[in-house]
Amino acid sequence: MRHRILRGLLAAVFAVSLVACSNSGDGPDGKKTTAVKSTPDANSPKLTYAGGKPLIKFPKADPPKELKVTVLEKGKGAEIEASDVIVADYVGQVWGKTQPFDSSFAKGTPLRMPLSKLVPGWGKGLAGLHVGDKVMLSIPPKDGYGPSGQPDAGISGDDTIVFYVEVHDALSITEAGQADATAVVDQATLPVRITGAIGKPVTKVEVKENAAEPTTRTKTVIARGTGPEVGSKGTMYVSYYVASKDGTVKETTWDGKRGPQASTIGRGTPFDELVGTPVGSRVLLTVPKTQENSGSASSVPPVFVVVDILAYYQDG
Repeated sequence: MRHRILRGLLAAVFAVSLVACSNSGDGPDGKKTTAVKSTPDANSPKLTYAGGKPLIKFPKADPPKELKVTVLEKGKGAEIEASDVIVADYVGQVWGKTQPFDSSFAKGTPLRMPLSKLVPGWGKGLAGLHVGDKVMLSIPPKDGYGPSGQPDAGISGDDTIVFYVEVHDALSITEAGQADATAVVDQATLPVRITGAIGKPVTKVEVKENAAEPTTRTKTVIARGTGPEVGSKGTMYVSYYVASKDGTVKETTWDGKRGPQASTIGRGTPFDELVGTPVGSRVLLTVPKTQENSGSASSVPPVFVVVDILAYYQDG
């Protein structure tokens, strides 16, 4: 039942880009690899621009054999962890080549994805850096696409790939809403008991015995944040805890494994009810009984969802 709820509540979110792949954190020999942090030198790739878009210019030197991180500009934001969801713009090129194989700058939309879903060099290279940093990641095959490469992108199994990355934001795996969000309702009047203070992960949601089963979707703002309001289009990131009155449904993103989830607004999910609510808020959603799949006799019981709104991006 666990993943049925996730599929039913969320619209698909993480677009697969050329940087996406499994992140094991190990080289092909099974050994852990670490990043070499450095400042720019004569053998470092340089940042240039063409048509207002960043490009990477390579030195007349062999690529590094180990993962190398060159910090071009330091940010002042939160420290990044390897388990974070990252929000960043990037351009990727094979070492020595003049044209990118992928670029969010050209697409006009930043990358928003868990570091664990990217090539290992991203997580190992960005961990310990900070939001606002601008860096070059020189990634050897063992921390990139491995011996198979990525032929569709023109990347061989022997190629070192380099990304110029501007980190805009990072959401931790246990990210919660705004700690100083303003309480709107007395939680004692809610149909659920919530364990977890405002601004902290929710560890338990119990539906009260006298709670009426929801027959329509409703939204109750528990604490109002001060961020921008969620618009009628775009993507939002949320953390949540789902529970049903009969106890058959219990689902959370605060389990230290899933982390924040993204939902594309306007696809008919219950999270569309959050439109107009400020980022940083904690909200209680009620969702009536729904069919598991179109034409299926199986159904998901009515559920109560405690949601923290973490971020909102107006795409396009």
